[in-house]
Amino acid sequence: MERNGAILKLEDLSAGYQTSRGFHAAVRQVSLEVRARELTALVGESGCGKTTLVRGVLGLLRSNGILTGGSISFLGETLRPHQISVRLGRQIGFIPQNPAAALNPVRQIGKQMAEVFLLRAGLTPKAARRRCLELLERVCLGDPERVLVSYPHELSGGMAQRVVLAMSLALGPSLLVADEPTSAVDGVLRKGLLEMIRNLCREGMGVLFITHDLHLVARFADSIAVMKDGSIVERGASGEVLGCPTHEYTRMLLNHRGRA
Repeated sequence: MERNGAILKLEDLSAGYQTSRGFHAAVRQVSLEVRARELTALVGESGCGKTTLVRGVLGLLRSNGILTGGSISFLGETLRPHQISVRLGRQIGFIPQNPAAALNPVRQIGKQMAEVFLLRAGLTPKAARRRCLELLERVCLGDPERVLVSYPHELSGGMAQRVVLAMSLALGPSLLVADEPTSAVDGVLRKGLLEMIRNLCREGMGVLFITHDLHLVARFADSIAVMKDGSIVERGASGEVLGCPTHEYTRMLLNHRGRA
């Protein structure tokens, strides 16, 4: 990790997609840092480039997607996208925008969770099952024994979200990337999920939290970066951005009450 505590550092990162009409630039020279023990919120309306940025950083762009410039540094080491993608799971946890889609619909939750420990941590089946139960308890899922034998379609949206969060924490990552993690849950569950993620920061993890709702992260984010049309138009400490925004777009987001 760098001396200043930066877990993830992006410098002038650009990305886009090759289409039948030519190249479409979706992310333009974005610079961003995520530090240990802090939650950095990346905020912007749908289509502004947030998800493209995240997937570009993690090496998960679609086949026609490409990074066209800039650099990615993780724990002080400059990496190419294919190098950072192999760190998913072990050093980087990822919660996708649609948690249900991240689960195999024809396999029980317990088998999906245990696979990480069996294949990547070398645990015995008994030890893997014990770790699965511990993780489910950590994310406050009641009756973890029942959850382990459930299939994804038997879980509510909130339960599926917590299962995916538990799986992302399996190998103790340094960084958690959450792409609109509260979009599938209601107000009460949303607050609980945010508090859990905030607690992970207190334990030493860095979190990059992607959302369209600036009000949602007002009480939880340490720093905020506001994205519009593929570019960061404002960034700073949460109190500064929320209390004295300098960009018209940030003020517009603040004036628009979200679902928080």
